[in-house]
Amino acid sequence: MMINNYIFTIVISILESLDPFVRKCLAILKQCTSKDLKEMKLRLQDVIPEMKVEKVGAPYELFSLMVDAKLLSPDNLSHLDDMLSSAGRQDLRQQLEGELKIA
Repeated sequence: MMINNYIFTIVISILESLDPFVRKCLAILKQCTSKDLKEMKLRLQDVIPEMKVEKVGAPYELFSLMVDAKLLSPDNLSHLDDMLSSAGRQDLRQQLEGELKIA
């Protein structure tokens, strides 16, 4: 499991350097506290199997899960916006709006 996380971290680092969408979303998600992450995971349980959501322990994992479930893309930021709002992170919502266009 530790090797998989290490490889995943390397892949995310490479993607961050290549894709502005990935870089900006992860920059926003990295500012989330563990409390924020917990609240956001609760919001995902309605649309993603609970077993997958329970395994999320880091912002990059949440990002990956949302992208895989087609809940997050450069053209679809509304779900992330809603999740940040539900976590009470208006500051991060404003940052999202400022950096990326919300569909």
